Amino acid sequence: LLFWCGAPMVVGLLFGLRLAGESLDYLVEKGRRHEAAALLAAIARANGADPAAAEGAVLVASEGAAGGASSERPSELLGSGRMLLRVGALASCFLACGVGFYGLSYSAGQLSPSVYTNSALLAATDVVGYGAALLADAFGRRAVQSSGFSLAGGCLLLCGMLRAGGWQVLVCALVGRLCLDICFTTIYVSVVNSFPPGCRNGAMVACQFAARLGAVFAPYCGTLPTSVSCPFFGALCLVAAVLTHAVPESAEQGAAGASPAEEPC
Repeated sequence: LLFWCGAPMVVGLLFGLRLAGESLDYLVEKGRRHEAAALLAAIARANGADPAAAEGAVLVASEGAAGGASSERPSELLGSGRMLLRVGALASCFLACGVGFYGLSYSAGQLSPSVYTNSALLAATDVVGYGAALLADAFGRRAVQSSGFSLAGGCLLLCGMLRAGGWQVLVCALVGRLCLDICFTTIYVSVVNSFPPGCRNGAMVACQFAARLGAVFAPYCGTLPTSVSCPFFGALCLVAAVLTHAVPESAEQGAAGASPAEEPC
């Protein structure tokens, strides 16, 4: 069993790293223009654009990097109140997803008598939920994320008021899980849209720390009855729904019309 759990990771290390391209920002910053142009041309071809424009785009980016526009200084996050607010808001969203998502998985045995059926239903809901995250393209990331957290919070709070072990609890938990799947996808996009390139790594570290901190407490939540654990998950989701509005909708709303690439940390 452990072999089959570890085999995909070994395959990924052996072949995945060879197939994955290097970061375009990294290549430009290090002056590896030819590799950056080849990567950008491949991206252009995959999207039906003109690959001939890649060299010019890389040249412009290289000049910007040479001027210090893309220097990586994550510590500058601490010097901007606006950036700290975004980091705190997104970290809270990551915490809510980490606790709620994994907490529901560990609480599968509390939702209804059949832990195996519950686990299978949660996994099937994940498949639908990650696909539903495409709604963010049509209705806007912030609106979808805030609505998702709000609906998840309401459903999980309702779980705590219903009779433990009933089908109603399972249905509410599945709807909450569906919404958390959507939010777990959009918050990663939020990190890219909300921070200039020089601050993204530091912001991602803070957000991932919050998510893993939530995952640490999730197993304990699985030992609690749904009347206690689910309202806790729901309260975190409602807080995240409010804090979502502190994060810009898109790159163009970074600061007075400046994109994150132009916005200082």
